[in-house]
Amino acid sequence: MDYHYPPDTLPFRREVRQWLQDNLDEELRGQSNRGALTAEQLDALRRWNRKLADAGYAAISWPAEYGGRSAGVMEQVVLAEEMHRADAPAALNPIGLANIAPSIMTWGTEEQKRTLLPRMRRGDGPAHITHFYHRQTFPGGPGPMLALVDDARAEGLDVTFDTYPYE
Repeated sequence: MDYHYPPDTLPFRREVRQWLQDNLDEELRGQSNRGALTAEQLDALRRWNRKLADAGYAAISWPAEYGGRSAGVMEQVVLAEEMHRADAPAALNPIGLANIAPSIMTWGTEEQKRTLLPRMRRGDGPAHITHFYHRQTFPGGPGPMLALVDDARAEGLDVTFDTYPYE
């Protein structure tokens, strides 16, 4: 097996590396988009996501007509490697980008494509805490998690929340 990259990936790697060098703010290095985030952290990650989207990197595999780059597997791998090397945060809403958006592209109405896809790509949709196990034992019970949701809503963030098991 040959584990060398095809020669045509080198220019793309250089492009991504330079773009990250020019656009990744130092305070975002190492920032995760998982776990509890302050409103300021979420805002910074959304600004970062918009930069990724504007460059076509947030949803790189999407067709160009929807704001992606129609990237193949090798380009996706190179982007992931360079993002990791730079310690850059991933795009927000990975489930929406990878699972929901393709369904909208295939079966959605033109209005849904026009309105929903750009918001998903740019990370402008609501934040969502999903599959919180409400029977889990937390110090003080689940109240602290629910308080985070309340605080986020009080700060004007659009947050939804679900739990399981569903009863």
